[in-house]
Amino acid sequence: MRKENNTLRQQLQDATLDLDDARKSRRELQQQLNIVKHNATLTTSNMERNPYIQVLVDGDGMIFNANLIRMGVEGGKQAAAALRNSVLEHCSELTDQIEIIANVYANQYGLANAMLRDGSLEDMDHLKSFAVGFTQGKASFNFIDVGHGKERADSKIRGKNLDIF
Repeated sequence: MRKENNTLRQQLQDATLDLDDARKSRRELQQQLNIVKHNATLTTSNMERNPYIQVLVDGDGMIFNANLIRMGVEGGKQAAAALRNSVLEHCSELTDQIEIIANVYANQYGLANAMLRDGSLEDMDHLKSFAVGFTQGKASFNFIDVGHGKERADSKIRGKNLDIF
């Protein structure tokens, strides 16, 4: 009987230790789960508060609307508004909440020369004014002159290709 009593005591002690260990593990897992839930809530709330779409345009070789370019600054502003409206047409459920960021990358001098040669541009200053108007049209819109060099606009866009989408 004494031997059986000692065996039962040892089993009870082992079961108590196992129970304490299970409680400790459950508490740790619960704390980790709470941290994950908190972080997921922060991430979701940030995404819900600041949704945006980023539009990247390779402007080299792009044939812009000649009428808008001739209008200079005002034409650039109208182009920015038209681009924004076009993007929003594809996201109608988020229209009020979404920010649109647009960057046009181009060698402005090279593009202006090409447009002069093909007759779609009468004066190089029109393209410069158009670019200024596009940039002024929306706070998050930019027409960026990447300067002379092969594939400069492409490399800018590839550099902006973020893995967040």
